[in-house]
Amino acid sequence: MNRNWLIRKSDLKISRPISHAEMMRRIEQGEVLGSDEVCESAGYWFYLNDVQEVRAHFGEIQLERLFPKGSMDDTGTDSTDTRRLSSTHLIETTGLRSAPSKEVFKAAEPQEMPSNVRIRNALGVVIFFLIFFGFLWWIWSGSY
Repeated sequence: MNRNWLIRKSDLKISRPISHAEMMRRIEQGEVLGSDEVCESAGYWFYLNDVQEVRAHFGEIQLERLFPKGSMDDTGTDSTDTRRLSSTHLIETTGLRSAPSKEVFKAAEPQEMPSNVRIRNALGVVIFFLIFFGFLWWIWSGSY
């Protein structure tokens, strides 16, 4: 079975499709980072520092170059597995790369409208109704 893989770097650039063997070589040689995401053809994206996903797709490969010294615990799993798994799930279900920050919601808070804009809006509504009711009167009176 010929499986092709894509690599998405942190700057969101996506590589050309590469073979499964080439992907394993790049991981073992440290040519990709733990913060990079990979996707099998017609599959889902996951981070390379999600050790459980990497092991599920690539088996027992050498991950030493993927992680700096001391970042893996004594069981050989990355301490950020749970966080990465939830991030991967978030991307799959919502398309978001991360949860929205509080700044997004602060920017969306309503702000007071300047008085000149309120006056202009009110005049626009009055003019609309004058034109509308004038048209109705014109039709009703038979002046056409």
